[in-house]
Amino acid sequence: MKLMVSRMVDKRTLFFGEADSYTVVTHGVDTHELLTKLRTSALLYDHVILAAAYFWQSQELRYILPYVTQLIETGEILPSIRSPRVTRDVMDYFDKRLEDTSGLIGTPVFEIQALASEIARPEQRPVAEQLARLGTVVHLDTRSVEDAFRHMWLADTVNIRDPFSVRNAVVETIGGHDRAGEMLRGIGGIAHQAFFSRSVVAQELYGMSLPPSLTIMLVERASELYLRSNASVCGSEQFVSSRSAGMVGPLASANIDLFTRVLGVCGITPRQLHGLADGELLAIKYSEEFQAFRETYFRLVETATLEHGNFTDEVWQRFERVRSRDRTAKRFIRVLKSIELASGALFAAALGSVVQEATPFGQTLLAASGAGVGAGRFLSRLKRLNSTPVDDFVEFATRKEYRARLRASFQLRS
Repeated sequence: MKLMVSRMVDKRTLFFGEADSYTVVTHGVDTHELLTKLRTSALLYDHVILAAAYFWQSQELRYILPYVTQLIETGEILPSIRSPRVTRDVMDYFDKRLEDTSGLIGTPVFEIQALASEIARPEQRPVAEQLARLGTVVHLDTRSVEDAFRHMWLADTVNIRDPFSVRNAVVETIGGHDRAGEMLRGIGGIAHQAFFSRSVVAQELYGMSLPPSLTIMLVERASELYLRSNASVCGSEQFVSSRSAGMVGPLASANIDLFTRVLGVCGITPRQLHGLADGELLAIKYSEEFQAFRETYFRLVETATLEHGNFTDEVWQRFERVRSRDRTAKRFIRVLKSIELASGALFAAALGSVVQEATPFGQTLLAASGAGVGAGRFLSRLKRLNSTPVDDFVEFATRKEYRARLRASFQLRS
């Protein structure tokens, strides 16, 4: 099965950057957790896209490959390779990466283990061959990841609205708009290199004599923007996750931790989900019950996101009145970060309170959550959920409850 990104515009797709070897090594992503999130993503989205190279770049993905072969063969999970104009198949892609990266061995920046994982090595060929035998790929035939990354990096150096942007990282660390402005011009200039990649950004940043904490933040941000550029080229949402144990992370439909929490509200635990065989997972995914539930989930997140946007707009209006004061600017950046990181948990709590108090299925589903669940029981719960005549009310109440929780949690002083 060979697909083209350009022909998937009518599909809801997710770019699974969590499997990126740099991310896996840097954050110590657990193999079991990675597999669970990948399968859950395949349940929620029409297709989950990840670079074919991920499967040979880390030990974790090499371990996972045998457990997702059926989902690759059916196209739920799509290994991506370059445009068909430059790459014929997985093995051609592997050989080109081998040629492109072999000369990087031993260069200073690739002494960083997370970056060194991107270098293709001859001994990884058996994994590429195993992936090639599955016969499923998607070609990135729209535009260049490098071009998208270059544009995003430049834009991020002037992005005042994203609390995690390059611009705000520098302002929060350095202070002083004149000094920060000069530094940002140098950082943005990295994008004018003839060859632009995550490793190039890291190499240039480490050579700039920046405060170590800022360098680490910017290299991490570069990785985030690189993955975001991959998602953009794929026409996909980007996988979102929390890096803190037990935390949900930001409000986003592509936050699989949040989706898992929402399933929990409906009485389906991560353990039960993990216990489903691939056949059961696919039966659930393509059932009328789950498709209806999925659309409700996406709509609820979308309406809560509108409230989230309205609230952050109010925060920014306050900031605009006083942003010439560096200490105040730093405080507002930190507040915006807190709002972003807490938003998913606030949404899950809002939805949970509405479901349990306003609908008859809440207590029933939660009471049964300790039992095992196969496809049949999973679908019976979703059918009960979908047939409850309070859908519009749940959407309205969740939005209202989310708004109330946001305002109660972040009482900003003038």
